[in-house]
Amino acid sequence: MTEGTSLADCIASDDASVEDVVADLIQRESLKSAVEQLSEKDRSMIRLMFYGEVQLTEEETARQYGMTKSALHRWKIKIFEKIEKIMRTKS
Repeated sequence: MTEGTSLADCIASDDASVEDVVADLIQRESLKSAVEQLSEKDRSMIRLMFYGEVQLTEEETARQYGMTKSALHRWKIKIFEKIEKIMRTKS
């Protein structure tokens, strides 16, 4: 759901059930909360790669941070593990 989009809009435009839409919204809120608990540096990398108008590739993001693509990939995996752990403890 994007800003300005209502729950009714999502339900009307998709073939998903109300339960699926609500479950998706809950999952998105949980993910948002988990990302907010990361360090600023981790959040910054996540923003570059997954949010905003332009998402950068691993190679482009690695260049931004002055590291190799493989080092960036390992960092990204660690961040995903942190997010997963946060989300698991919230459930």
